Amino acid sequence: MSSFYTICTASEEKRKFFSGLDEISGFLSDNELIKDIGEYRYWRKSLAFCIECLKDGYHSTLHQFVLIHKCPFHQTPLYKSCPGCREQIPYELTDRFFESPYNCVCSYNFRETQSILSFSSHWGLYTPIDIQDKNVQRWISLDSKEKEKMNRIYLYPHIELEQTPQLMSFLYSALEGNEHEIDQYQFSVVKSPSNVQHLKKSIPDMKTSLRNWTNINTGLSLEMKYDFRKVTIAEELLKVRNQTILAIGKHLKKTILKEHKTCIKRYVNTYKKLGAPDSPICPYAYAYVKWKQSLFKINHFYDVDNRPLPSMSYSQSISVIYDRDWDPIHQLIDICLRNFPIQKPECYSHLKWVLSHLTGYLAMHYYFACLHNTSSQNGEKLYEKELLRIKGNVFAFLFPQGEKEPFRVFWDRNFHENTYQIVCPFPNKKAKKIKAGEVSHHPIRMAINKSGREEVPLWTISGG
Repeated sequence: MSSFYTICTASEEKRKFFSGLDEISGFLSDNELIKDIGEYRYWRKSLAFCIECLKDGYHSTLHQFVLIHKCPFHQTPLYKSCPGCREQIPYELTDRFFESPYNCVCSYNFRETQSILSFSSHWGLYTPIDIQDKNVQRWISLDSKEKEKMNRIYLYPHIELEQTPQLMSFLYSALEGNEHEIDQYQFSVVKSPSNVQHLKKSIPDMKTSLRNWTNINTGLSLEMKYDFRKVTIAEELLKVRNQTILAIGKHLKKTILKEHKTCIKRYVNTYKKLGAPDSPICPYAYAYVKWKQSLFKINHFYDVDNRPLPSMSYSQSISVIYDRDWDPIHQLIDICLRNFPIQKPECYSHLKWVLSHLTGYLAMHYYFACLHNTSSQNGEKLYEKELLRIKGNVFAFLFPQGEKEPFRVFWDRNFHENTYQIVCPFPNKKAKKIKAGEVSHHPIRMAINKSGREEVPLWTISGG
């Protein structure tokens, strides 16, 4: 069954319908049609409705706008499922979910009213001037300058918008540049240098002719291996990405992992007594190992703290996950380069600034997602794509309008979820300590011991 967003067949009806949607959300920068589906990111796929409006036989398109969580007319929370059977109703032109007009298949009547007037007689009662919600009033009244600035706000693509009720207020605050109001929502704001687009990074042999230089305006054009200048830039970006992740790893070990360093050492080097069953695994250590193994494309868990890191190439490793089309880093690089291409091979500091902030946020979020995925009580494990989803939090960039304006990045200060209920199997330092009789079953250590060679320091095998 086709979605209501794609079902309009008459060209004039379709034009009017999509024109109405564009008036509400068409100016948002990442409001692009999802591949092969044609459904808008900012529009709900299932029916959202106001029970009071439906008593009058009325439903507003505004109810489907995902940034709105209360009826603009009645200020009551929107329903996302039938009050009778609790089933969601797809937003489709079909009678499969209704046994008669305004009656669910479960027999729940959405239009409970004693009025003898026809359904349509009430529809004229709902006009823009009757909207009670000031935020919605302002949204539908945005002028061209405000829409242009809104168009420069890049939201992280995998935010669960339905679970982020503060998003419309955040967008207004970012629109106004009101950092005090943003602070009230516990957002952090960081600005780049105003001249970041012109900061130069020297590249060897830069004095060679630039006649054959072409602007870098997509991530793919950055990967042209025959141009050493583009390869150098790509390698610099990969270095920024990796250094940022390593810095986040150090930060994690100084904070949430401070009491679990020995747990990591235990897991990576598989310490246990000979012939005994495997030791329990600390969820904090397991999450850290899987986190680093995934981000650095390390094949074996026991190699995650080896030095140096395995060699990597730009095209394979700058992404967070293997699905490049879904990877947020590649998406951001493409959007940034389309809007701010590298016009000179030495001027790409703006791309490094954007990449480092996205990678830092993403690396932190990804660790906590791995941690909660590891400790999931229902046993359901999430795939890489699901681990990148952000629920209830905001992460966004505000791109500059001119070359002398700074980039801005916004994020929730306390974006990670509560971890206090995740229990380590080793309750104290004494329990964590590697005891006499426990030996490492790390493959390299075992090979050394079997060969009869002299013991080597543990750090040469694992950084622990």
